[in-house]
Amino acid sequence: IWEIFGPLLKGIKNVIISDDVVKDPFKLVETLALNGVTRIVLVPSLLKVILDTHSDLDRKLPKLKIWISSGETLSLELARRFHKLLPTKILLNLYGSSEVAADVTFFNTAQLNAGHVRVPIGRPIDNSQVYILDPYQNPVPVGVSGEIYVGGANLAGGYFGRPDLTAERFVSDAVTGESDGLLFRTGDFGRYLSDGNIDYVGRNDHQVNLRGFRIELAEVEGMLRQHAAVKEAVAAVNSSGNDDKILVAYVVFEKGCEISIQTLKRFLQEKLPHYMVPATIIKIEEMPLTPSGKINRLQLPSIDHQRPELAEVFAMPRDELEIKLAYIWKKVLGVKSIGIRDNFFDLGGHSLLAAQLFARIENELQLTIPLATLFQAPTVELLAEKLKSHSWKTSWSSLVPIQPGGSKVPLFLVHGAEGNVLLYRELSKYLGEDQPIYGLQAQGLDGKSDFITHVEDMAKHYIREIRSLLPEGPFQLGGYCLGGVVAFEMARQLQSEGHQIDFVGLFESKIQSPTGQDEFLYHDDKRVKAKFILPSFAGG
Repeated sequence: IWEIFGPLLKGIKNVIISDDVVKDPFKLVETLALNGVTRIVLVPSLLKVILDTHSDLDRKLPKLKIWISSGETLSLELARRFHKLLPTKILLNLYGSSEVAADVTFFNTAQLNAGHVRVPIGRPIDNSQVYILDPYQNPVPVGVSGEIYVGGANLAGGYFGRPDLTAERFVSDAVTGESDGLLFRTGDFGRYLSDGNIDYVGRNDHQVNLRGFRIELAEVEGMLRQHAAVKEAVAAVNSSGNDDKILVAYVVFEKGCEISIQTLKRFLQEKLPHYMVPATIIKIEEMPLTPSGKINRLQLPSIDHQRPELAEVFAMPRDELEIKLAYIWKKVLGVKSIGIRDNFFDLGGHSLLAAQLFARIENELQLTIPLATLFQAPTVELLAEKLKSHSWKTSWSSLVPIQPGGSKVPLFLVHGAEGNVLLYRELSKYLGEDQPIYGLQAQGLDGKSDFITHVEDMAKHYIREIRSLLPEGPFQLGGYCLGGVVAFEMARQLQSEGHQIDFVGLFESKIQSPTGQDEFLYHDDKRVKAKFILPSFAGG
């Protein structure tokens, strides 16, 4: 409606172009030039075709000053190509849907900078309100993802003949509290950037959950496209050879800019949490497309479960033990071939698969090995050496050296509810080689000792363990989930004995206060001033 009547209300001529002309990019540009078109509204897939087929648009279309992208997600790569080819022209990115009169936000892509991982959808247009709310319809802080709700004069009256769907999607305005106010639930997710623009994260049906982590596929794709060598990228969830769900990425490289998959993985590891780094990255020549020009996810190639490209040269097993271990690794990881120097985590391994790996070793080799052994022996070769030397049979300890080297004060990290400390492997990468890190795994994981069931007793036990290594402070402590609670109690006990506590980090740890609130930890009804909670630590 606005595309037709907006120009007419300002006395500007409309040029309606036939489908046949639109499908031919050369005829389309010729028609735009003949009619002296000054503004155009088009979908990104059509914009891409025009840019692909014409390198001299500035000369052919000198009057076309304003280009408006709408209807699909505008990629960062496409927006940057536009400004490279047409540096003096304006490209606006619009966002909306039929239920809100087509468009509710706009962003001038000339404002893009190096910090953007996606093209923002911008700010609300006049007479529109846009809110980003959590599942309880409360506004979320800047930078936090939530569902996009729209209010204002542009809302439709609902769905014709569908009162049930209307009630589900057009809800009472809980933000302003106006009795007759309505908001439309878009089903899209976004977040406010610090400059007030809205960053579109993706559809709720493009969110996936892997091993308890919620992943926005669009965020993974956007980060892949940030690499100069990547032309296009798509992320998806696929089944590995052992039916474990894994994150897979498909990339099309720029012509003449192909890089190794390992280089691309390292690039992602520096910018994303570990759970958002694809286990497998597949290079393809071009993306499969639907007739409308959108990426056809159903036609993406399936993974073949081959050994991924690694820095290590493939090395065959040399004896019976290495052959047996490699076979177990194949079964657990779903990879067809395993080199004895391939790192378990580089092959897509994670803490849940590590537990499966050691369970199979126990079942098939009748050996009960501490799970933390994987820190020191993450390859078939190193694990076989450990088993042959029987060094894993030494006295069991809760104290696990994750990164023992370094000159700084050691950081001790307490296990979460599952008891092991493998989840801290990723964190250690981000703290630098000069930061010693030790994990505290649960007593009882050796299968011989009893588990400790009280937080105070856990704290006493772990204090004894860390003081065997560091008799006097200062102490640095931390923990994820339950581990944060135990670390806090350890700090309290150590402080009461006169020891200095430099740092206590609690990652997604919560304790209810006497009033039922859970934003802070309490002790003796007093709020603990030094307490803080981080939303996620695994990505640094």
